[in-house]
This record gives sequence, C-alpha cells and structure tokens, in this order.
Amino acid sequence: MKAPLPGIPILRTAVIAGRTLLDIVYPSLCFLCERRLPLDERYICPECDRDLHPIGDADPLYKEERRRVMENGVLDDFLACYVFEKHKGMQNVIHAVKYQGCKELGVELGRRLGKVLEEHDIHTDHIVPLPLHPARLRERGYNQAEYIARGIAEVLSAPVRNDLLKRVRNTRSQTALTKEERSKNMKNAFSLASDKIDLEDRSVLLVDDLVTTGATLRSAAREIWKAKPYGVFGVSVAIAGWGHSKTNDPGEA
Repeated sequence: MKAPLPGIPILRTAVIAGRTLLDIVYPSLCFLCERRLPLDERYICPECDRDLHPIGDADPLYKEERRRVMENGVLDDFLACYVFEKHKGMQNVIHAVKYQGCKELGVELGRRLGKVLEEHDIHTDHIVPLPLHPARLRERGYNQAEYIARGIAEVLSAPVRNDLLKRVRNTRSQTALTKEERSKNMKNAFSLASDKIDLEDRSVLLVDDLVTTGATLRSAAREIWKAKPYGVFGVSVAIAGWGHSKTNDPGEA
C-alpha cells in the first residue's frame, strides 16, 4: 500500500524548514546597514527601523504639514508614515524605491501605510497610484507609487486602479522649486483617463512616495473630483517639512 500523502501541517513545516535553510545559506541583509536580518524581519532590521523617524498624530511637524497638504479642501484627509530627513535612513529608502528598482521594498512600505490607514479607520473603493508621464515611465521603467499601492491593497483589500488617471504634462523636476513654483509646475498635470469615468458613491485613495508641499497630490485630486467621488484621500510614505534642505529632497512624483 502506498504511503498517504503528507498532511497540511507536515507540508507547512517542510516549507518553513526550506525557507529557514535558504536563509542560512543566503541570509537576507538589512537594506540600510547590510547586517543579517532576523528570520521574522524583511528588508529593514529593527535597529534601522527605529531610526526611520516614524510620525504620529501628535507630532507638531506632522500636524502642520497635514494642514498644509490639505489646504484648499481638495483632499478629505492626508496620512504619512515617516519624516523625510537629509542624510538619514528614509532618504536612502525613498531613493532606492524611486530610482534603484527596489520594488519589493516599495510594497513593504505600502503595507505599513495600509496599517496606518486601518488605524485611522480610512477605507477606500479605489487605490490610485499617482501616474508618471509616459516619457518618465519609459526612462525609469516602472512607477514606484504603483508598488506602494500594491502593498496598501494587500492590507485594505481594495483594487489598485491604473486606469482612472493619467499624466498629461511631463513636468520638470520639483527638487529645486519653491512652494509657489511647485504649485504652478503641477497645474493641469493630470487628466482623467476617460471622460466616461464615473466615481459617484465611491472613494479614491491617491498614493505617492514623498510629499513636500502636496502640490502633486492636490493637482491629481482636483482632476479626480471631476468624476464625482464622495471622498478623495491622499497618502505618502514620507513627508518632508519645508524647512528641510531642498537640495536633498528628491521631489514629488
């Protein structure tokens, strides 16, 4: 008689054992310090994680920047996870996700954003990563905001929609621009992907990697409102206070 097929617990144990062996042979390293990661950690070790400057509702900078981003009332709420600071870990993280192809790190950051949204009881019908202009997308090869959106989607169980919004102007880099120049630079930068889009009775969550003045998010939100949703929210991995050096700010979207 043939031996019975292994049960689910045995299979699960084998998979875990295989992963553990793989981690021993090819240990995962912290993205920032390159030290070996504990088996239950991914991408960033606990020590470096503590240095990323997470922010909460009571943080004075966060309060001020949230107010600034939501000015003019085009966003119903805005949330972020971290403060972007020059020469600190989050600067390396943002650069890696945005320019160095670290897509899985972007997904992990999205999961963290998703948990923050859950804590604030914010749910959405559609998750919309801020689109890149086609020329910028060809140059970079991917849209970092899409991978962050995928991580959020895992937590909120909402679809990522790349078919609602498009970038119609290839705007210049925001890095060296003042607040007023950024707002002008982003004017009419986005358009609905189709004039037939109807978002009535639906909410939309706009996703970016880094926000400084919020000009990019607000420009996208103004366009989304044309489809008549009942709410538009914005999130970003990090927020850079305007007091930080612009020369170290990678710019919004």
